[in-house]
Amino acid sequence: MISGRRNAVTRIPGRALLAVTACLVLLAGTLLATTAHAEPDINGDFRTALNNKCLGLNHGAPATENCDGSGPQKWQSKDEVIHNLALRTCLTVAGADQRNGAPVVAAACDGSVSQRWYLEDRQVRSRLNGKCLQVTGGAYAVGAKVSVWDCDAAPAKRWWWAYPLDHYRSDLNDLCFQVPRAATPNGTPVVAAACDGWNTSKWWRGPNRELYLVWSSLCLDILGSSAQNGAEAVVWECNGLPSQRWSADPENHLRNESNGKCLEILGGSAATGARIGVSDCIDKPSQKWRIR
Repeated sequence: MISGRRNAVTRIPGRALLAVTACLVLLAGTLLATTAHAEPDINGDFRTALNNKCLGLNHGAPATENCDGSGPQKWQSKDEVIHNLALRTCLTVAGADQRNGAPVVAAACDGSVSQRWYLEDRQVRSRLNGKCLQVTGGAYAVGAKVSVWDCDAAPAKRWWWAYPLDHYRSDLNDLCFQVPRAATPNGTPVVAAACDGWNTSKWWRGPNRELYLVWSSLCLDILGSSAQNGAEAVVWECNGLPSQRWSADPENHLRNESNGKCLEILGGSAATGARIGVSDCIDKPSQKWRIR
Protein backbone atom coordinates (compact mmCIF):
# COMPACT_ATOMS: atom_id res chain seq x y z
CA MET A 1 0.00 0.00 0.00
CA ILE A 2 1.29 3.46 -0.90
CA SER A 3 -0.23 5.93 1.58
CA GLY A 4 -0.08 9.66 2.08
CA ARG A 5 -1.69 10.40 -1.27
CA ARG A 6 -5.20 11.48 -2.12
CA ASN A 7 -5.93 8.19 -3.85
CA ALA A 8 -4.23 5.17 -2.36
CA VAL A 9 -3.04 2.50 -4.79
CA THR A 10 -3.10 -1.18 -3.91
CA ARG A 11 -0.45 -3.34 -5.50
CA ILE A 12 -1.80 -6.74 -6.58
CA PRO A 13 0.64 -9.66 -6.70
CA GLY A 14 1.35 -10.98 -10.19
CA ARG A 15 -0.33 -14.38 -9.69
CA ALA A 16 -3.47 -12.78 -8.30
CA LEU A 17 -3.58 -10.36 -11.23
CA LEU A 18 -3.34 -13.26 -13.68
CA ALA A 19 -6.17 -15.06 -11.89
CA VAL A 20 -8.40 -11.97 -12.01
CA THR A 21 -7.63 -11.48 -15.71
CA ALA A 22 -8.47 -15.12 -16.46
CA CYS A 23 -11.79 -14.80 -14.64
CA LEU A 24 -12.68 -11.66 -16.60
CA VAL A 25 -11.89 -13.38 -19.90
CA LEU A 26 -14.01 -16.38 -18.90
CA LEU A 27 -16.89 -14.11 -17.86
CA ALA A 28 -16.71 -12.21 -21.15
CA GLY A 29 -16.79 -15.48 -23.08
CA THR A 30 -19.80 -16.67 -21.10
CA LEU A 31 -21.70 -13.45 -21.75
CA LEU A 32 -20.89 -13.65 -25.45
CA ALA A 33 -22.09 -17.25 -25.62
CA THR A 34 -25.39 -16.41 -23.91
CA THR A 35 -26.15 -13.38 -26.05
CA ALA A 36 -25.13 -14.73 -29.46
CA HIS A 37 -27.79 -16.20 -31.75
CA ALA A 38 -26.65 -19.82 -31.82
CA GLU A 39 -29.07 -21.53 -34.19
CA PRO A 40 -29.51 -25.29 -34.51
CA ASP A 41 -29.36 -26.89 -37.94
CA ILE A 42 -32.89 -27.02 -39.37
CA ASN A 43 -34.10 -28.83 -42.49
CA GLY A 44 -37.52 -28.91 -44.08
CA ASP A 45 -40.29 -26.90 -45.70
CA PHE A 46 -40.07 -23.18 -45.00
CA ARG A 47 -43.61 -21.81 -44.68
CA THR A 48 -45.07 -18.34 -44.37
CA ALA A 49 -47.60 -17.66 -41.62
CA LEU A 50 -49.49 -15.48 -44.10
CA ASN A 51 -51.18 -18.37 -45.92
CA ASN A 52 -49.14 -21.50 -45.10
CA LYS A 53 -47.52 -21.49 -48.54
CA CYS A 54 -44.02 -22.87 -48.97
CA LEU A 55 -41.00 -20.90 -50.06
CA GLY A 56 -39.76 -22.44 -53.27
CA LEU A 57 -37.78 -21.45 -56.34
CA ASN A 58 -39.66 -20.20 -59.40
CA HIS A 59 -37.17 -20.24 -62.29
CA GLY A 60 -34.45 -19.91 -59.69
CA ALA A 61 -36.08 -17.01 -57.82
CA PRO A 62 -37.49 -17.42 -54.28
CA ALA A 63 -41.30 -17.29 -54.35
CA THR A 64 -44.29 -18.72 -52.50
CA GLU A 65 -45.75 -21.97 -53.85
CA ASN A 66 -48.36 -24.55 -52.97
CA CYS A 67 -46.53 -27.07 -50.81
CA ASP A 68 -45.84 -30.29 -52.71
CA GLY A 69 -42.69 -31.68 -51.10
CA SER A 70 -40.53 -31.08 -54.16
CA GLY A 71 -36.79 -30.55 -53.85
CA PRO A 72 -36.79 -26.79 -54.57
CA GLN A 73 -39.04 -26.36 -51.50
CA LYS A 74 -36.47 -27.93 -49.17
CA TRP A 75 -34.24 -25.55 -47.23
CA GLN A 76 -31.61 -25.80 -44.54
CA SER A 77 -30.73 -23.17 -41.94
CA LYS A 78 -27.16 -23.69 -40.76
CA ASP A 79 -24.58 -21.27 -39.38
CA GLU A 80 -26.93 -18.34 -40.13
CA VAL A 81 -27.15 -19.28 -43.82
CA ILE A 82 -30.39 -20.50 -45.42
CA HIS A 83 -29.64 -22.54 -48.51
CA ASN A 84 -31.78 -24.51 -50.91
CA LEU A 85 -31.03 -28.22 -50.67
CA ALA A 86 -31.89 -28.88 -54.31
CA LEU A 87 -30.03 -26.09 -56.10
CA ARG A 88 -27.45 -25.26 -53.41
CA THR A 89 -28.15 -21.54 -53.63
CA CYS A 90 -28.51 -19.21 -50.63
CA LEU A 91 -31.11 -16.61 -49.68
CA THR A 92 -29.43 -13.27 -50.34
CA VAL A 93 -30.39 -9.60 -49.98
CA ALA A 94 -29.78 -8.47 -53.56
CA GLY A 95 -26.91 -6.05 -53.94
CA ALA A 96 -26.47 -5.83 -50.16
CA ASP A 97 -29.28 -3.24 -50.32
CA GLN A 98 -30.04 -1.60 -46.97
CA ARG A 99 -33.45 -0.21 -47.94
CA ASN A 100 -36.98 -1.41 -47.21
CA GLY A 101 -38.24 -3.46 -50.12
CA ALA A 102 -34.84 -4.77 -51.15
CA PRO A 103 -35.50 -8.00 -53.05
CA VAL A 104 -34.27 -11.32 -51.72
CA VAL A 105 -32.82 -13.63 -54.35
CA ALA A 106 -31.18 -17.05 -54.49
CA ALA A 107 -27.48 -16.66 -55.26
CA ALA A 108 -24.30 -18.68 -55.12
CA CYS A 109 -23.36 -19.15 -51.48
CA ASP A 110 -20.39 -16.97 -50.51
CA GLY A 111 -20.79 -16.42 -46.76
CA SER A 112 -21.25 -12.65 -47.09
CA VAL A 113 -23.30 -10.71 -44.56
CA SER A 114 -26.09 -10.28 -47.13
CA GLN A 115 -26.60 -14.08 -46.87
CA ARG A 116 -26.66 -14.26 -43.10
CA TRP A 117 -29.97 -14.57 -41.25
CA TYR A 118 -30.99 -15.33 -37.70
CA LEU A 119 -34.29 -16.69 -36.43
CA GLU A 120 -36.09 -14.78 -33.70
CA ASP A 121 -39.72 -15.15 -32.62
CA ARG A 122 -40.69 -16.77 -35.95
CA GLN A 123 -39.07 -13.92 -37.84
CA VAL A 124 -36.11 -14.27 -40.18
CA ARG A 125 -33.86 -11.25 -39.66
CA SER A 126 -31.03 -10.15 -41.91
CA ARG A 127 -27.60 -9.59 -40.37
CA LEU A 128 -27.03 -6.99 -43.09
CA ASN A 129 -29.65 -4.51 -41.94
CA GLY A 130 -31.75 -6.11 -39.18
CA LYS A 131 -34.80 -6.16 -41.44
CA CYS A 132 -37.19 -9.09 -41.75
CA LEU A 133 -37.81 -11.47 -44.61
CA GLN A 134 -41.34 -10.90 -45.89
CA VAL A 135 -43.76 -11.95 -48.59
CA THR A 136 -43.63 -8.82 -50.71
CA GLY A 137 -46.76 -6.74 -50.33
CA GLY A 138 -48.40 -9.43 -48.21
CA ALA A 139 -49.53 -11.06 -51.46
CA TYR A 140 -51.60 -14.24 -51.08
CA ALA A 141 -51.16 -15.38 -54.66
CA VAL A 142 -48.86 -18.24 -55.55
CA GLY A 143 -45.65 -16.88 -57.03
CA ALA A 144 -45.30 -13.92 -54.65
CA LYS A 145 -41.70 -12.78 -54.34
CA VAL A 146 -39.86 -12.11 -51.07
CA SER A 147 -37.98 -9.06 -49.83
CA VAL A 148 -36.87 -7.39 -46.59
CA TRP A 149 -38.70 -4.72 -44.58
CA ASP A 150 -38.72 -3.25 -41.09
CA CYS A 151 -39.83 -5.95 -38.66
CA ASP A 152 -43.31 -6.04 -37.13
CA ALA A 153 -45.86 -8.72 -36.23
CA ALA A 154 -47.48 -8.95 -39.67
CA PRO A 155 -48.10 -12.55 -40.82
CA ALA A 156 -46.23 -11.80 -44.05
CA LYS A 157 -43.07 -11.42 -41.92
CA ARG A 158 -43.48 -14.57 -39.88
CA TRP A 159 -42.18 -17.98 -40.93
CA TRP A 160 -41.94 -21.48 -39.57
CA TRP A 161 -40.20 -24.71 -40.43
CA ALA A 162 -42.64 -27.56 -41.08
CA TYR A 163 -41.01 -30.60 -39.52
CA PRO A 164 -41.12 -33.45 -38.72
CA LEU A 165 -43.63 -35.77 -40.40
CA ASP A 166 -45.55 -37.84 -37.91
CA HIS A 167 -47.92 -40.78 -37.86
CA TYR A 168 -50.27 -40.91 -34.87
CA ARG A 169 -51.05 -44.55 -34.02
CA SER A 170 -53.87 -45.69 -31.78
CA ASP A 171 -53.18 -47.86 -28.75
CA LEU A 172 -56.48 -49.62 -29.52
CA ASN A 173 -55.59 -51.16 -32.88
CA ASP A 174 -52.30 -49.61 -34.08
CA LEU A 175 -54.18 -47.78 -36.84
CA CYS A 176 -53.48 -44.15 -37.74
CA PHE A 177 -55.93 -41.30 -38.05
CA GLN A 178 -55.97 -40.02 -41.62
CA VAL A 179 -58.15 -38.87 -44.49
CA PRO A 180 -59.15 -40.86 -47.60
CA ARG A 181 -56.69 -40.76 -50.47
CA ALA A 182 -59.16 -39.00 -52.73
CA ALA A 183 -59.58 -35.22 -52.84
CA THR A 184 -59.81 -33.62 -49.41
CA PRO A 185 -62.17 -30.62 -49.41
CA ASN A 186 -63.16 -28.82 -46.23
CA GLY A 187 -65.17 -31.13 -43.98
CA THR A 188 -63.59 -34.39 -45.15
CA PRO A 189 -63.93 -36.82 -42.21
CA VAL A 190 -60.90 -38.27 -40.49
CA VAL A 191 -60.90 -42.06 -40.10
CA ALA A 192 -58.76 -44.86 -38.67
CA ALA A 193 -56.78 -46.79 -41.27
CA ALA A 194 -53.54 -48.68 -41.72
CA CYS A 195 -50.46 -46.51 -41.32
CA ASP A 196 -48.68 -46.38 -44.66
CA GLY A 197 -46.46 -44.13 -46.70
CA TRP A 198 -49.27 -42.05 -48.13
CA ASN A 199 -49.26 -38.37 -47.24
CA THR A 200 -52.89 -38.58 -46.10
CA SER A 201 -51.72 -40.22 -42.87
CA LYS A 202 -48.83 -37.82 -42.16
CA TRP A 203 -49.10 -34.62 -40.19
CA TRP A 204 -46.94 -31.58 -39.51
CA ARG A 205 -46.87 -30.16 -35.99
CA GLY A 206 -47.43 -26.45 -36.52
CA PRO A 207 -46.05 -23.55 -34.47
CA ASN A 208 -49.34 -22.96 -32.63
CA ARG A 209 -50.15 -26.62 -31.90
CA GLU A 210 -52.00 -27.18 -35.16
CA LEU A 211 -51.79 -30.52 -36.94
CA TYR A 212 -51.36 -29.84 -40.66
CA LEU A 213 -52.11 -32.56 -43.19
CA VAL A 214 -48.81 -32.87 -45.02
CA TRP A 215 -48.39 -31.04 -48.33
CA SER A 216 -51.65 -29.14 -47.82
CA SER A 217 -53.10 -26.12 -46.07
CA LEU A 218 -55.64 -28.28 -44.20
CA CYS A 219 -55.66 -28.78 -40.43
CA LEU A 220 -57.21 -31.34 -38.10
CA ASP A 221 -60.43 -29.71 -36.85
CA ILE A 222 -63.73 -30.43 -35.10
CA LEU A 223 -66.77 -30.21 -37.36
CA GLY A 224 -68.61 -26.99 -36.55
CA SER A 225 -66.26 -26.38 -33.59
CA SER A 226 -68.69 -28.56 -31.63
CA ALA A 227 -68.19 -29.17 -27.91
CA GLN A 228 -70.45 -32.25 -27.90
CA ASN A 229 -69.22 -35.75 -27.15
CA GLY A 230 -69.02 -37.65 -30.40
CA ALA A 231 -68.34 -34.58 -32.54
CA GLU A 232 -66.50 -35.68 -35.66
CA ALA A 233 -62.94 -34.79 -36.55
CA VAL A 234 -62.47 -33.39 -40.05
CA VAL A 235 -59.87 -31.50 -42.03
CA TRP A 236 -60.47 -27.82 -42.74
CA GLU A 237 -58.55 -24.93 -44.19
CA CYS A 238 -56.18 -23.78 -41.46
CA ASN A 239 -57.58 -20.70 -39.75
CA GLY A 240 -55.88 -20.50 -36.34
CA LEU A 241 -59.07 -21.12 -34.34
CA PRO A 242 -58.87 -23.06 -31.05
CA SER A 243 -60.74 -26.02 -32.58
CA GLN A 244 -57.63 -26.61 -34.71
CA ARG A 245 -55.20 -26.64 -31.80
CA TRP A 246 -54.19 -29.87 -30.09
CA SER A 247 -52.06 -30.47 -27.02
CA ALA A 248 -50.51 -33.80 -26.06
CA ASP A 249 -50.53 -34.76 -22.39
CA PRO A 250 -48.35 -37.30 -20.52
CA GLU A 251 -51.06 -39.97 -20.93
CA ASN A 252 -50.81 -39.74 -24.74
CA HIS A 253 -54.12 -37.96 -25.18
CA LEU A 254 -54.56 -35.30 -27.85
CA ARG A 255 -56.72 -32.60 -26.25
CA ASN A 256 -58.63 -30.10 -28.33
CA GLU A 257 -58.06 -26.59 -27.01
CA SER A 258 -61.55 -25.32 -27.86
CA ASN A 259 -63.43 -27.82 -25.68
CA GLY A 260 -60.85 -29.77 -23.64
CA LYS A 261 -62.06 -33.06 -25.10
CA CYS A 262 -59.82 -35.83 -26.39
CA LEU A 263 -59.40 -37.24 -29.86
CA GLU A 264 -60.62 -40.84 -30.07
CA ILE A 265 -61.81 -43.61 -32.33
CA LEU A 266 -65.55 -43.14 -31.92
CA GLY A 267 -67.35 -46.02 -30.30
CA GLY A 268 -64.08 -47.77 -29.52
CA SER A 269 -64.29 -49.54 -32.88
CA ALA A 270 -61.24 -51.52 -33.95
CA ALA A 271 -62.38 -51.59 -37.58
CA THR A 272 -60.57 -49.88 -40.42
CA GLY A 273 -62.57 -46.86 -41.54
CA ALA A 274 -63.99 -46.08 -38.09
CA ARG A 275 -64.67 -42.36 -37.65
CA ILE A 276 -62.46 -40.19 -35.47
CA GLY A 277 -63.95 -37.61 -33.11
CA VAL A 278 -63.76 -36.18 -29.61
CA SER A 279 -65.27 -37.00 -26.23
CA ASP A 280 -64.56 -36.51 -22.54
CA CYS A 281 -61.03 -37.57 -21.68
CA ILE A 282 -60.77 -40.88 -19.85
CA ASP A 283 -58.18 -43.62 -19.60
CA LYS A 284 -58.98 -45.92 -22.53
CA PRO A 285 -56.95 -47.18 -25.51
CA SER A 286 -59.20 -45.56 -28.12
CA GLN A 287 -58.03 -42.16 -26.83
CA LYS A 288 -54.31 -42.94 -26.67
CA TRP A 289 -52.08 -41.92 -29.58
CA ARG A 290 -48.37 -42.46 -30.06
CA ILE A 291 -46.05 -40.81 -32.55
CA ARG A 292 -44.24 -43.50 -34.55
